Amino acid sequence: MLVKVWNDNTYPYSEKFRGKEVVIEAGKFVEMEYDQAIIFKGTMNTVKRTKDGGFDPRYFKRIRVEEPNKPKSFGPTLEQQKAEEIQALKDELKFIKTMLAQKDDTSKHNNSSKTKV
Repeated sequence: MLVKVWNDNTYPYSEKFRGKEVVIEAGKFVEMEYDQAIIFKGTMNTVKRTKDGGFDPRYFKRIRVEEPNKPKSFGPTLEQQKAEEIQALKDELKFIKTMLAQKDDTSKHNNSSKTKV
């Protein structure tokens, strides 16, 4: 599956990859197979330095691989179903706690009014 490999640097980037010269203009992309793009992103070049010994930003590898489109699912995944069930249980527990707290408050109120007589 072809994906876009973006150069997020302000300088063009070039590298010899698997026997071919890959050149990506600044802010532009090239298309590659997804597995090759991941390998390309992970390869390292030699570090180039400026005259004063600092790293030369023209040679920074600022590559981003656009993830391929995933096929649409036909319904919620098992993880989504479990998350929904857990949330429903949490909501039910919260409701029960609220009801018990109200019952406790009511019984305390009734007991306090009986002792005043």
